[in-house]
Amino acid sequence: MLKSYVPSIIKKLDDLSLFSEGLGADLQKIIKAELDNGTGTGKVYEHDNHTHRASSPGKPPKSDTGELSRSISSKKTGTGQSQVRITSPYASALEYGTSKMRARPFIAPAVQQLKKQVDKKLKDNWR
Repeated sequence: MLKSYVPSIIKKLDDLSLFSEGLGADLQKIIKAELDNGTGTGKVYEHDNHTHRASSPGKPPKSDTGELSRSISSKKTGTGQSQVRITSPYASALEYGTSKMRARPFIAPAVQQLKKQVDKKLKDNWR
């Protein structure tokens, strides 16, 4: 009886491996969408010859130059694995805050959003 289930289990594990390899790209898309489509509701200020409205504390950062979004990349690192890199020097300050600025998290909310998507996909496909 178990033999009849083995091929379908192996197929599901292969599908899961392919699915998990794509999670890095999915997370990258979620973070970039959050940054690129965010609305500033914070302080308005002038710099670099233009006006910018910052995000409010606790909200994802409002894009100004696009540097943060452009610094995000993902790549497959192995079977069932992928990696997301954020190379902007101020990403950490935005995510966690500093002694002079409250956090504007954008990674943790994106991870939570991705987790919900993964949970749904696993429930839908592993019944």
